[in-house]
Amino acid sequence: MAKSMSQRKAAEVAIQERFARLNDSLSERSRRLFAASEAMAFGFGGVAAVARATGMSSATIRKGIQPTFRTEVLTLMHFYR
Repeated sequence: MAKSMSQRKAAEVAIQERFARLNDSLSERSRRLFAASEAMAFGFGGVAAVARATGMSSATIRKGIQPTFRTEVLTLMHFYR
């Protein structure tokens, strides 16, 4: 089911808040993986939403989503559950 505009905006604000809380403690690599994880969880339009929420470039976020990083993201997601 498609998200409404208000749901998408609320999700984007939530991403921004999570990123603000974690940003200072993340390395460049973990920042990229965080953004990739958020973009994949967001679904369609996730890269653009995360780019707006974090100020990161969409190319950096896409780099985190590349197959070489997918395993790491899934491992991190499993580790923190």
